[in-house]
Amino acid sequence: MNINENIKRLRTERNLTQQEVADQLFVTRQCISRWEGGKTIPDIKSMEQLALVFNCSINDIFEEDTLKELTLTANRQTKNQRKHVFILSVSFVLLLFLMSLSFFILNKRLDASSDKNTYDTYAIIEAIDYINYSIVISTEYSLTTYTLNYQSTDLIYNNDLKPIKFDLLGVSDLIYIKYQQRLNNPIIKQTILVDKKTDKSLLGVAFVSNGKDYQTTNALLDDINNYEEGIKYYTSRYKEGSSSVSFNLGISDVTSKKTYKYSENNKIIGQHQDIELTIFYDKDKLTHEPKLILIYEDALVFEQIVTSQRFTGSLHYDRTSKYTSSTITFTFDVNIRETDAYEEILIYEYDKNNLLIKETTLLNATDMYNYEPTVETLYAIVKVNYYKGNVLPNYQHYSTTHKLYLGDLIDINEHQTYGLVIKTSFKFQ
Repeated sequence: MNINENIKRLRTERNLTQQEVADQLFVTRQCISRWEGGKTIPDIKSMEQLALVFNCSINDIFEEDTLKELTLTANRQTKNQRKHVFILSVSFVLLLFLMSLSFFILNKRLDASSDKNTYDTYAIIEAIDYINYSIVISTEYSLTTYTLNYQSTDLIYNNDLKPIKFDLLGVSDLIYIKYQQRLNNPIIKQTILVDKKTDKSLLGVAFVSNGKDYQTTNALLDDINNYEEGIKYYTSRYKEGSSSVSFNLGISDVTSKKTYKYSENNKIIGQHQDIELTIFYDKDKLTHEPKLILIYEDALVFEQIVTSQRFTGSLHYDRTSKYTSSTITFTFDVNIRETDAYEEILIYEYDKNNLLIKETTLLNATDMYNYEPTVETLYAIVKVNYYKGNVLPNYQHYSTTHKLYLGDLIDINEHQTYGLVIKTSFKFQ
């Protein structure tokens, strides 16, 4: 008796319908019908379930040889499934490795390509959209304009490399940009505000004691250019590639240091100059109230006179190309010192035998310029007399005495007009 007959016999003996058997095996009635008709045979798991339903052993359903064959078939299927799972697992791991390796190589190539496609240039802002964070720029090397789009969180820097807000940018500003060229959509890597056009260029500083009431920059500069007395000043003019500085303070009373700021690619992104001025005056000789004036291109600004103070400003100068830095920032440290100046210099000349051979009195710079010691002079005793106060008997006299050999030098304070004093020197020669 074969399997299909055994299934039908066992079902009939137990008074079960095909549907009842199918329900317990969770298959269709047609599946049971095909088993009993010999069209298909159940697998080993279905055989085990049938044995439970019929309350018999698997051997009661089919012969032992058939059972062994089904078991071997099932084992082969299980082994094949395990083999397939192993192959799929290894393939999946290998695929992940290859994908990671490909991504790493591609990323390296993109980084290398990004470095090669990174450019930097000066640019002028032609238009700006503060709402959408975008600017239209022109560059020296392109006939067309580009639109750069920013995010509200993007960092923009001034030429001190300190972050600033986007709304500080303006039309006509000169910027330095570093970007990657991706077709027509540049990717911005860095933006630095190099020059911001200023309408208030600081030209210099003046200390005025001549009593004149200057109202305009041109009026004051005209008197400076005409060497008007009673003015101490420092002014500067700049053109691309050159500068013009004018001052009438003592050489030792002016110190100046100019510095440049550079980008990573050695483009100038800023120019700065630190200037320290020391102005001397004799209060007793003043005939008018002195004034400290900042000289701007379009106006004069009067400042309070104190011992020391600092002023900052910038100067926008002419340039041959609008795509180069043309603004220099200044720091003026102005020191104003009240002092005395000599009234007379007495010179006593001695020969090699220590004998006095000549006496001379010098009263001003002209006398010092024209003075010459005698040929026999070996050294001189120089007495510099100072007087404080301007009305007798309020004069206070004091002096400094120096022993000078030919070529020796001493520093002295010299009176100028309107109470001004200049630091100068007397050289015994």
